[in-house]
Amino acid sequence: PIEVTAEDVKGNLSNREQSMVVVQAPTLSQKDSSVSLSTQTLNADSHSTATLTFIAHDAAGNPVVGLVLSTRHEGVQDITLSEWKDNGDGSYTQILTTGAMSGTLTLMPQLNGVDAAKAPAVVNIISISSSRTHSSIKIDKDRYLSGNPIEVTVELRDENDKPVKEQKQQLNNAVSIDNVKPGVTTDWKETADGVYKATYTAYTRGSGLTAKLLMQNWNEDLHTAGFIIDANPQSAKIATLSASNNGVLANENAANTVSVNVADEGSNPINDHTVTFA
Repeated sequence: PIEVTAEDVKGNLSNREQSMVVVQAPTLSQKDSSVSLSTQTLNADSHSTATLTFIAHDAAGNPVVGLVLSTRHEGVQDITLSEWKDNGDGSYTQILTTGAMSGTLTLMPQLNGVDAAKAPAVVNIISISSSRTHSSIKIDKDRYLSGNPIEVTVELRDENDKPVKEQKQQLNNAVSIDNVKPGVTTDWKETADGVYKATYTAYTRGSGLTAKLLMQNWNEDLHTAGFIIDANPQSAKIATLSASNNGVLANENAANTVSVNVADEGSNPINDHTVTFA
């Protein structure tokens, strides 16, 4: 209540009067409120961010504070949204972080499950394309024995020579290496921004072999210099054993020829290997 006492020019005071004044908080007006993004394009790189800003007004254009907001989003679902921040002046902000998926995303702040602005904010999340010119594939040696590990390093960079992150899932299909052990799932790891490493196993002997990288947006692969895989005597075992005559007499005139083929774990023949019979 507000109390009022009047005084005339002679100093006479009137009776004290009370009056009740009710101050109502501004009511949000959807058509007078708006939402916007700090950018209309983001990269699908799992770390790009944008600021979503909601300006809350009542029908008279006055700022509305103290709202508890949520966000309705449609389109790309692989995103992260922070909590809304009330800036105390009728503006509210929220941070959007992209994932690895690309596409169109619409965002609408809501109050009690009802859209709070006249139109949503829209952002286009685009996939990052690696550049063949700036990317590379390397191996750790130029010669291996069958069964030895082949350490492969891939570096992916975009057309601006910046690292392309979060691509390890694509590399199982993008990388191929001659004569490695088949049927093995490779575990790629991103060891630095845009740098990926994996280990393959040398298997079948050969020369002039290469490791190749072909990303989806490329017309031609990248490949390493040629390398060699040799048979591995350390894993030698008898592959086949045969005799020229299966029935001989136990006398000094009987003769038989035994043939032994020796190979390693990759079924590569090993020449000049000593075989001992017990």
